Amino acid sequence: MVCLQNETPLTLEEARKRCPTRPDISTIWRWAVKGCRDVKLETYVFAGRRLTTVEALDRFRERTEQAATGRSPARASVPSARQRQKQSAEATRRAKRL
Repeated sequence: MVCLQNETPLTLEEARKRCPTRPDISTIWRWAVKGCRDVKLETYVFAGRRLTTVEALDRFRERTEQAATGRSPARASVPSARQRQKQSAEATRRAKRL
């Protein structure tokens, strides 16, 4: 979430220029509105203008990179059904031993 007290504001045009591939401004808007790989660019509106921050752009880059490589912390922390079954069976065995 954008914290205006601790972060450096950027217009969307400035954010576009900070991206290595220099995407079109419509791409930056799409990242803010629809997102990319289920990650949205954090933005806010001030005086009728949509802005983001340097830090929000960095977070967006990191999260989309994680989503692309499958190293997302959110995905890693949620066990699959099979893993939950194994954990439950192990917990049951431990409880019986005690």
